[in-house]
Amino acid sequence: MRPHGEIDHHNIAPLRQALTREHTTVPARTVVDLSEVTFMDSTGLNALIIGHRAAHGTPG
Repeated sequence: MRPHGEIDHHNIAPLRQALTREHTTVPARTVVDLSEVTFMDSTGLNALIIGHRAAHGTPG
């Protein structure tokens, strides 16, 4: 996955959906290339953490 531009609370929904979708591969793996991201606030960081937890079955 290669998000680009700014990631903040105004446009987080597509990234959050992509990161929390049901993982069908074992082990669950998602590669996020942030090289095209020019700005990311704590909302983006939170989405990455939630995606990691979803992939590994960790609650909360």
